[in-house]
Amino acid sequence: MVPFYEYTFILQGADRFSAHSSVESRDKRNFGAVPFRDLIHTYVMKDVPAFRDEGYITSYRDYILKMDFQLSRIIYPTGGKVDIITT
Repeated sequence: MVPFYEYTFILQGADRFSAHSSVESRDKRNFGAVPFRDLIHTYVMKDVPAFRDEGYITSYRDYILKMDFQLSRIIYPTGGKVDIITT
């Protein structure tokens, strides 16, 4: 993920991860004249049960384990920031 954006994650179907880590990539990139490194996030879940489809389920997306990301803040290289999600 680009470090100029902060995200909030929403986990559906579970309470927590078995492991989570965040590291900076080794590769440098530039946004205009501003150098930066991508952030690499790793999320791990162990012993996740298989999904069994049922005949009366209207949408499997309501029942599977999943993680969604929502943009919560933009941090400008010039120093300003804008909160997108405040609650």
